[in-house]
Amino acid sequence: MPLATGTRVVQDLTPGKDLEARLNKDYGPGNTFYEDFCACIKQGVKEGWVAETELDGPKYRRGKISVPTPETRYFSITTVFMDSQEEYSGQYHAHPYGEINCVIQIDAGAELRGMQGWQGAGWTLHVSHARFDISPRLYTSLTLGGSKILLYSKNQNYQPNIGRLISLKMDIETSDLHHVDSGKPADTTAEKGSETTIHIDPVAERKLRLKIDLAVVPTVSLLYLFCFIDRANLGNAKIAGMDTELNMKGYDYNIIISCFYVSYIVFEIPTTMLCKYMGPGWFIPLTTILFGVASLGTAWVHTVSAASGVRFVLGIFEAGMMPGIAYYLSRWYRRAELAFRISLYIVMAPLAGAFGGLLASAILTLDSFGDLHQWRMIFAIEGIITIGLGFIGLVTLTDRPETARWLTAEEKVLAIERVRMERVGASEVLDKIDAAKTWRGIFNPLTLSTAFIFLLNNVTVQGLAFFLPTIVKTIYKDATTVRLQLQTVPPISSAPSKVAMVRYAATFLIAMSSFPFGPIANAQASANVISDTARGAAIATTVMLGNVGGLISGWSFLPWDAPDYKIGNGLNLATSSTALLAGLAIYAWAKMDNRKRRSRDSGEELQGLTQRQVEDLDWKHPDFMWRL
Repeated sequence: MPLATGTRVVQDLTPGKDLEARLNKDYGPGNTFYEDFCACIKQGVKEGWVAETELDGPKYRRGKISVPTPETRYFSITTVFMDSQEEYSGQYHAHPYGEINCVIQIDAGAELRGMQGWQGAGWTLHVSHARFDISPRLYTSLTLGGSKILLYSKNQNYQPNIGRLISLKMDIETSDLHHVDSGKPADTTAEKGSETTIHIDPVAERKLRLKIDLAVVPTVSLLYLFCFIDRANLGNAKIAGMDTELNMKGYDYNIIISCFYVSYIVFEIPTTMLCKYMGPGWFIPLTTILFGVASLGTAWVHTVSAASGVRFVLGIFEAGMMPGIAYYLSRWYRRAELAFRISLYIVMAPLAGAFGGLLASAILTLDSFGDLHQWRMIFAIEGIITIGLGFIGLVTLTDRPETARWLTAEEKVLAIERVRMERVGASEVLDKIDAAKTWRGIFNPLTLSTAFIFLLNNVTVQGLAFFLPTIVKTIYKDATTVRLQLQTVPPISSAPSKVAMVRYAATFLIAMSSFPFGPIANAQASANVISDTARGAAIATTVMLGNVGGLISGWSFLPWDAPDYKIGNGLNLATSSTALLAGLAIYAWAKMDNRKRRSRDSGEELQGLTQRQVEDLDWKHPDFMWRL
């Protein structure tokens, strides 16, 4: 059955019992195609090129044969050997088209349970995580999804009639397939560090990317805007009378800031792993609601101790927000696309400083908000807005491409494949949380070095966020509270500096040079790992260490150092200079290491490794290239 007929047979049919029945009736046992198909699979078994890779141990092995492309309507073929009665739920069970299986007995009596019951020969269909029961020892050919076109053979001269084998799904010649020795790794690319040989329609991809941009980025950007507003509004509240009413003295304000960063740092990695476990589509809106509640609660504190406690809780709930969003975007975008998209939401941090000042000044024009007055209104109103946005996010955010209601079935497959194809050695986009991959993400050289620079940069960024209102107050000593709130807006929004006072103009330069590094750091951490688990760990580590800089910044501008703040400004100069030197060193090292990697023989290094072992290598995979 040629491709044009075969793919049309199934592409327009609804997955279910009717499709399974039709396949068995038209192409089941006794049909010439089915018998040839089975004979070809069994011949391949004898030659040793099917089901070579262990995924869940030797009782569940898989071998990729064909690749999904637009020309094949995104169908592919994978051979699977099963020798167990355990329930297996493959990664394609949740695929929009489900999973079609050709059941081939190895032992008499072996069966697979499909939608119409148990059968030892023929076709079964599995949709939406349906049970996948088996009676030991059979081969099935799973379709939809997959990897590169790849054959394994212990006999280099053997050329199976592969055109007949996959004629249901692909009308291609044997010469179009990569025929490799069984010792080679289950991953091939055009060249090291490049994309795989999967061909994607650039027009379709552009349309998909725009669709994702409009559906995902605005929501997470708005949520992060209020995440940072709820963090930085402490500075606005301080000059609105919070310090006086709470009787702050000495280092009290610095202590309150530090309490936030202690919990923020400690819970960074755990909450990011929780984000992966729960799914970012649920985690991000829920944590937004929770830190909105914490911000709202700050409106009723009456002591420095209470304020410190609430800020500690706020740090717990905000800890997973920044890395969680970066991780979430990595589910949707290629490595080269991430930096720009991450910058679109992280730019909300400086905008929060500008917009937060405007919002605070507007709030302070009110006489009261219920029984709340002055600075308490800032926390209450901004907290309520945040909670409302969190509930909106629960409705609008989609966890991953497979569950996106606003994507067609074809777009879902394209969204998955274009991300998966860049992950060297990986068999799936969303893997399970794994200790080995987690450590690979944390102790990645680019992760740690980027996190160190982010730490240095954050000393300046977070110091500006928390102390700019205080610094501006030393410049405009006689200004009203509302005017002081408004004066914090221009430096952070980085407008042209036609400001008379040199010290005020300097704050513009600080904001312009320090804020852009946030998206760059997160994008670099995300782009320099392979697995989904390692990516979550790498981003969390970067943000965690980066916020050690935030903790330091809380002690950079001390009360007795006003109005010149020589310690704070000197510290900013030192950290910025060190960050520049460290960045140059990292760039030189990565270029040198990439040259070494290009000279390595990946086939020799990976020989004898299982698929699980290959995936656990992550950035240590010989074909992986650092991306800068």
